[in-house]
Amino acid sequence: MKTVLLFILFSFTAAQAQTLGEIMQMIDANPQLKTAEQKSKASKARYASQQSVNYPSLDAIYSANYLFDKPVVYLQLPSTGPQELQIQSQNQYDGALRLSYLLFSGFAAS
Repeated sequence: MKTVLLFILFSFTAAQAQTLGEIMQMIDANPQLKTAEQKSKASKARYASQQSVNYPSLDAIYSANYLFDKPVVYLQLPSTGPQELQIQSQNQYDGALRLSYLLFSGFAAS
């Protein structure tokens, strides 16, 4: 890209004796060229972001819970005395993997 800009800058400038290094410094210091380069990078990033919808996504979820007190229920039966029943464990672990892919976007142009 710099070679094209160098050619354009060299062809439209006045016939002054400038070295190649000075011309390259002028190109690098030109704010309009810097702005155009940043706009080009932004549009490429925006395009890549829009294309990411076309790819599958993988999500991983994991959680762990620890209960300090044992979760119990007390039953009072007439034939026996009060009984303690544990209703769940003190440690709970949950995990999931989800793979999703957009099959139909409702005719949205992407």
